Amino acid sequence: MERAVFSGAYDLLRGFFHSQGGTGRGSSKGFQVEVSIPLAGRKRFLCSPQEIHGAGYQEANRWPTVHRGLSGRYFRSYKDLFDAWAKNTIQGGTGSTYWISQVPLTAVAGQCPLAFRELWEAEYFHFHLGFEDALRAEHLGKGIVFWSEKIYPTAMVCKKPVKTLADLKGLKVRSSGKIADMLKMVGLSPVLVPGEEIYTALSTGVIDAAHWGAASGALTMKLCEAAKYYIQPNLAFSATDHIMVSKKAWDELPADLQKIVYLAFKERCWRRSNEYIQDEVKALETMKKKYGVQVSWLDKDAQKAMQQAAVKIWDETASLSASNAEWIKKMKEFLKELGYID
Repeated sequence: MERAVFSGAYDLLRGFFHSQGGTGRGSSKGFQVEVSIPLAGRKRFLCSPQEIHGAGYQEANRWPTVHRGLSGRYFRSYKDLFDAWAKNTIQGGTGSTYWISQVPLTAVAGQCPLAFRELWEAEYFHFHLGFEDALRAEHLGKGIVFWSEKIYPTAMVCKKPVKTLADLKGLKVRSSGKIADMLKMVGLSPVLVPGEEIYTALSTGVIDAAHWGAASGALTMKLCEAAKYYIQPNLAFSATDHIMVSKKAWDELPADLQKIVYLAFKERCWRRSNEYIQDEVKALETMKKKYGVQVSWLDKDAQKAMQQAAVKIWDETASLSASNAEWIKKMKEFLKELGYID
């Protein structure tokens, strides 16, 4: 996916608070600020094309108005972005990937399928148990200031109802990453299909099932025209969308502005995640009413087998670093309290 790099990081931050209040005065959970950020120097900030062109972000998500008067060039690969942020070549940006080789702890955020079942559980882990602070600290050690941008679900759609382990056996599913590994462990046959080919693959019987996000992704891609069953529980809640700012650029901001920006982006994760879940609810209802989609729940035995497979993957993630091991242990303790694992 192309990512645009443009001048005006300070415009971006000022635009964020402008969108909060309309005139540059913003409010957020008890504080109001008048933001005036100098535009000295040329700063580069990485953002998605959707964010540049607005795409409804300003009203729905309190995201900056960044599309006015900006010029830039395009990055076509994530390959060098981490180093570009760390070295202050690019002052900041948004992304939808993670660099495990640089920050192994990000694997806990993005490679732990079937951990959390509800959004609030993932938010509690991130913001109340301290995982978000741990992610932030490890990125700071690499020269980057980090925020999770949202936490979102992944769910599978299928051409036939799936409830038992027998139903899962041999099912050809478009999948990838650690979710694919988990599904393979319980008898499915993962197939890596490019996003633009999933609809055709489902329609022609090349695959039986797929996941592309959850309900919103299935509706947007019209997978629900070919796959009439929405399989539950969710396969994962992940936090692989993020905001990053070069620590060198961050340190140039006065302390009061650092606090404002930090709190604003932290709150954005909560706002964006909850908005995303509400969109999921609406998308599923649309699929039910317009396309005749039915929800199919895996039975207890199938869920137990999938959970056991997931735990093995978590243990692989824990082996990547001492910090990973610490946070996988904390995650397991929390999931035991919730009754998901023994």
